[in-house]
Amino acid sequence: MARIVACHQPNFLPWLGFFAKMARSDAFVLLDDVQFTQGANKHNWTTRVRILAANGPLWISVPVRRAGEGKQRIRDLQSDSHDPRWLPKMLRTLEESYRKAPHFGDVLPPLLDVLSKHDGAICATNVQLIECIASLLEIPARRVCSSAQSVEGAATARLVNLTLAEGGTAYLSGDGADDYQVEASFREAGVQFRKLGFRHPEYVQRSGAPFAPGLSIVDALCYAGVGATRAMLRDCTPQHV
Repeated sequence: MARIVACHQPNFLPWLGFFAKMARSDAFVLLDDVQFTQGANKHNWTTRVRILAANGPLWISVPVRRAGEGKQRIRDLQSDSHDPRWLPKMLRTLEESYRKAPHFGDVLPPLLDVLSKHDGAICATNVQLIECIASLLEIPARRVCSSAQSVEGAATARLVNLTLAEGGTAYLSGDGADDYQVEASFREAGVQFRKLGFRHPEYVQRSGAPFAPGLSIVDALCYAGVGATRAMLRDCTPQHV
């Protein structure tokens, strides 16, 4: 049987697809030493995510200290100490958004506890949140940060080398990596290249509202519960053999 390795940046309170990828892996490498790239609205999934608030989907974001920092690796990101109000506001927003959800008490308190202890190191907090969620879902994949691996190379070559370092015989890619040369690079190294094939499941959110996909997994955990979310992660991707 293949040993499956997947790699992904350590996102902030990630969505279902992130954990579906982890649940299909034997080893999951968190790419904490890659460069932080600023996307639309000056943030990316490392520092922001959508949740379901009273008036619909809402972005919550961690402010990044950028002045004078230049290019930064994800592991070096610090939250902006000049904006001390963002964390209490975020904690309050999460609690107010989900306190009436049926599984709030089973899910959100430990995550709020992790967030409340944030000391400025964004990546460290993200990893702690990911570990907390993976533990709730009982995902057995070995999780390791790329900075802990003595692996060289850039771009695809580094992903290949990280896979080999974890003893992988198959690499599990997200569904956006359609470059044939990427796939060929894995095969040349003797590693199978697989795609996740994620299909976003639907579940009951707030009564009477249309389903909103692509939210933080916190939404599914609070509304559907841990057991149902675990089942969704199992059923929303094809089983590779």
